[in-house]
Amino acid sequence: MKYSFSKLSLAVLLSMGITACGGSSSSGSTPDDDGSLELRLQVIDGYVEGAVCFGDVNRNGTQESSEAWKTADASGLAVLEIPYRDLKDASGNLADHVRVICKAVRSSATDHIYGVPAALANDAVFSREVFFDRDNTAAVYTVTPFSTLADLLIAAGDHGSLKSETYTASLERVTAAAGVSQSIIATDYNADINNADALRALVAGELLVRNNVLPGDAADLESRLESSAADTVIAEIVSYKPLIDSVYASLENKEGITGADVISALNSASADTPEDKPEDKPGDTPEDKPGDTPEDKPSDTPEDKPGDTPEDKPGDNPGDQPGDNPEDQPGDNPEDNSEDEKEDPSDATPVSKHDLFSTYTGEYGKNTADPEAPAFNVEVYVNLTDASISLDGGKTYHELHDGDSLYGVSLKNTVDASNHNYVTVDLSGVAFPGVREVTPRIVLSGKLENGTIEFAGKDNAQIGLVLNGVDISSGNYPAIVVSPKTVTAHVILEGDNYLTDGRVFGTGYSSENGVDFYDDAAVSPDVNDEDLVRTARWGLGSSDNGTLTTKGTLRFSGDGRLTVSTAYKHGIYAKNRIYVYGGAIGVYNEGQHGLVSKNGFDMYGGTVYVEGAGKHTNKQSRGIIVSGDESEAGAGLGGMTFAGGAVTINTVGKAISAKWDIEEDAETTDSEDDPLPRINITGGTFSITTTGAVIDSDTSNYITYYDADGVETYEKKSSSPEGIEGKLGVAISGGRFVINTTDDALNASRDGDGFISISGGELFLNSSGGDAIDSNGDISISGGTVLAVSSLGSEDGLDCDGKLTVSGGILAGLSGSSHEYASSGAEGTTQNVFVVGSSYLGSRESSVAVTNSAGTPVFALTLPDSSFSLATISAPGLAETDTYSIHSGVTLTGGESFFGLYTEMPAFTGGSVTGSIETNDSTHVYTGLSGANSGKEPPVKR
Repeated sequence: MKYSFSKLSLAVLLSMGITACGGSSSSGSTPDDDGSLELRLQVIDGYVEGAVCFGDVNRNGTQESSEAWKTADASGLAVLEIPYRDLKDASGNLADHVRVICKAVRSSATDHIYGVPAALANDAVFSREVFFDRDNTAAVYTVTPFSTLADLLIAAGDHGSLKSETYTASLERVTAAAGVSQSIIATDYNADINNADALRALVAGELLVRNNVLPGDAADLESRLESSAADTVIAEIVSYKPLIDSVYASLENKEGITGADVISALNSASADTPEDKPEDKPGDTPEDKPGDTPEDKPSDTPEDKPGDTPEDKPGDNPGDQPGDNPEDQPGDNPEDNSEDEKEDPSDATPVSKHDLFSTYTGEYGKNTADPEAPAFNVEVYVNLTDASISLDGGKTYHELHDGDSLYGVSLKNTVDASNHNYVTVDLSGVAFPGVREVTPRIVLSGKLENGTIEFAGKDNAQIGLVLNGVDISSGNYPAIVVSPKTVTAHVILEGDNYLTDGRVFGTGYSSENGVDFYDDAAVSPDVNDEDLVRTARWGLGSSDNGTLTTKGTLRFSGDGRLTVSTAYKHGIYAKNRIYVYGGAIGVYNEGQHGLVSKNGFDMYGGTVYVEGAGKHTNKQSRGIIVSGDESEAGAGLGGMTFAGGAVTINTVGKAISAKWDIEEDAETTDSEDDPLPRINITGGTFSITTTGAVIDSDTSNYITYYDADGVETYEKKSSSPEGIEGKLGVAISGGRFVINTTDDALNASRDGDGFISISGGELFLNSSGGDAIDSNGDISISGGTVLAVSSLGSEDGLDCDGKLTVSGGILAGLSGSSHEYASSGAEGTTQNVFVVGSSYLGSRESSVAVTNSAGTPVFALTLPDSSFSLATISAPGLAETDTYSIHSGVTLTGGESFFGLYTEMPAFTGGSVTGSIETNDSTHVYTGLSGANSGKEPPVKR
């Protein structure tokens, strides 16, 4: 019988003398192995009581049983006694520094701010490289948000051999970015409320934690140590400096300030982003207007009544519009027509089984190990073909029938009127001889027709689910269900696997007609339909959201492949969160979306391929969606992280979206429970195409249609087939992107607060019907290679409602319109930007070069095959004070290019000089060639 797996633990390796210590010191006397270093730590956000601190002597980010640890008290103090033997290298030399990690979990930690206890805003990991003086046992080393971020500036492989001066320099960069005194953070800055430097440090640290700038757990810390680029870390800190300034300004002149005052100011800013205005009041959401009352909704005017919609006028009844006719439905405008777009559900047919990867030509991402995978100590093999179970590694199988149990693994098989088999494998009572705490891994194989398999674990259980040659066609139910909602399922892909959903869009599925849903065709006359939802067509089955579905968490790894086919709702659904580390995951969907979760999507490796073919009105197929959850459990979540892997998405609707919208989705005025719909991308490859028509939801075109459950819905018609959308923001520091869309390629749509930040990566962004990059707030470009193309006459390569700033990178933004945005951020732009009209650059598919006064090319581009009116260009070579000439119609040879934008300069011949720009020390944005003028721009200071 196969219960457990042997693994040589790190603690054993250490006891054998195998260590991973870095810089060491052999000066002075070497202490005895039996002695220990007394290290006094103080964890400060406020004082973080309950933080678990340990000496990470082996530098793996994980608290080992052999490593010294203590829990911080109400003053944030924790005293570690680290054996000297753990701090020595193989030659017996004592290291001069050690990394300490303090893990603070929101549910068990308290944040004491100037003597007032408060809930910790988020789970957070604090770390520090401590350069210790073993003779000074009274020394106290502060572990703070700033020390943690200083760690992230240093490449992972350099920590062990780190020098004190290097660490100090990193700390100086962090504090400077936040506007904080470096000297104050070495002290107990939570002790003196009247010290201005201390108050600013406290405010800055608290806001960085509250906005999830720090790692949330040990795995996040290690991942960011491996992948963080220093410029990205600094840019993120800088992005929050205006918010730090605003909150500090609201407190610095306050008489008799208390800890409660600080907490109130922090809470009022918790939903704010760096672009929020100082005049915001506590409790205001970013969209609140001066004069709003607490019950007002975003975009209400002061005279609105509770319950009014943003369009209501004083005296309107709910839903009324000016000029309503008697036959209008609520929300109709006079120009509305009565045409419905209700599909006939009777025309819908189930999807056929697809094998996406048999014809896949896209990139595959590197498969990585799941760092949170537990040590599974029991394997259960389940063969779906004959409903049998093996507990000896697949050598001997036992047929299980309804109600049978083997070592606490019980099976229940329910057959409904359609002969569908719903098989439940109950693992909540599993018990094996000699195994104290069972962590089971299920190895699933075989074929199941018209069936579902559900795995039910204990609360908070970790379940391994290996899909190894699985083929399930599920009828009117999901194919695989994992329960309960607290379970984490580690889905390990081996071989080829197929899940095919038999449900269809526009149908209400339930256990009987009259439970949850009803239709007129077959509902029993004694059913009280007042509390039910009427559907266009009822079906015996389940309305669960996904073909592979859970209310908990899914974590994918392995090197196999999975194809999910559906014509109903979503291919893969996890109410909490989805992680992808390995495996190839494909979803073909004629219903709604590919992969959906509420609280987050995180990808570090593997492959995701989505074909979204559903064209249902207002429910067009999308790719990867995080919906957000406005609740205490969902506060601060609702975003996405991409750090590796390969993503290929071809959809009718949006490709990738963190979609929670404060204007459309907020149900309360309390911002403390709001999600954070932000997308962070540090690596990976992205091939994205959207094909749907752009329909602006701001129009007055109301329509009636059936949703996925066949429920009649009446609302504005809309479709926005964007590439990557983070409602709050999108931050890109790495990766390769090829995005072709009918709407915006990159979008951040929160009014005033939305941001798009690009500090690295290669981006080809091409929109045929929208903007290439569109932010309702700011756009910041500090690195990377960016070619942003919008060919529609009214749209732009770079479009922002705030400021466009450029401080690095190679950029070409081509606009169909003549809108110019570079001047908006001229004061913050530090790398020269030229805004040039198409007449100076040449025709489509021709080449243009920009040379300095020595005739050396410093910018080169082969224009795409699309029309444009205006180009915004920038490159490091344009930074000199010089006279630059524009040569159009040239022939380029040599060099290196990305979609025609050269990253290494080519040689050129031919062409003609169409204009010149003279630059100076005080100007960084030049717009004189943006129209058909003389071709010579005088320097104008902006």
